[in-house]
Amino acid sequence: MPPIPNSDVPQPIRDVLDSIEKQFELTDDRLRDITAHFVKMYQVGLQNGHEPMAMIPTFVTAVPDGTETGTFMAVDLGGTNFRVCEVQLQGDHKFSLKQKKFKVTDELKTGPAEDLFDYMAKCVGEFMTEMGNVPDEECLHLGMTFSFPVEQTALGAGRLLTWTKGFSATGAIGNDVVQLLQDSLDKLHVQCKCVALVNDELFSLEDILLGPASLAPSSERARMAHTLRIWVR
Repeated sequence: MPPIPNSDVPQPIRDVLDSIEKQFELTDDRLRDITAHFVKMYQVGLQNGHEPMAMIPTFVTAVPDGTETGTFMAVDLGGTNFRVCEVQLQGDHKFSLKQKKFKVTDELKTGPAEDLFDYMAKCVGEFMTEMGNVPDEECLHLGMTFSFPVEQTALGAGRLLTWTKGFSATGAIGNDVVQLLQDSLDKLHVQCKCVALVNDELFSLEDILLGPASLAPSSERARMAHTLRIWVR
């Protein structure tokens, strides 16, 4: 349907549309004010724990330099899918990536947390078998991207603060999500050890997974060190 010519729109309707349009207009000064406010909120979050703009520490203090080698597993639990990846680091800034998505049903999102993490472990095992990458002895190291508010106490430990994105699985809030996944991996005899927990924004920083959320990781080491002391009290 072609747009209605502006001249054919009654003046009262044009006035309403113009007023709505003006609400979306941002001057350069207003954008600078918004930016300054975000920066201030980031600084407050870094200096004090449990602020509305939660600058939760990731315990990641360095980024890859491209010389790393080895095969690693990565999983990403988001709002709709559970993604499993095999990453082969070849050094010289080269890597290969294989991945597969698994549907997370509403029953898993709202049922017992044990069922959810058992399902995640099952998907990892199936993927490793499909890729022909089942180690004989040593476990593959696995990193988990967990797109929910978590209070981390170490690189490989974090307590779930609350569910979002339609999740309400019982028995998870207040517990270490890394341990929940590891318990399921061990129960199903999946040869993986979860050694790192990160949010999707940090994975964006690492150029491995692109997170959709609006939070951003901070690399301000001095301030983050202060934040770490607050969170681990």
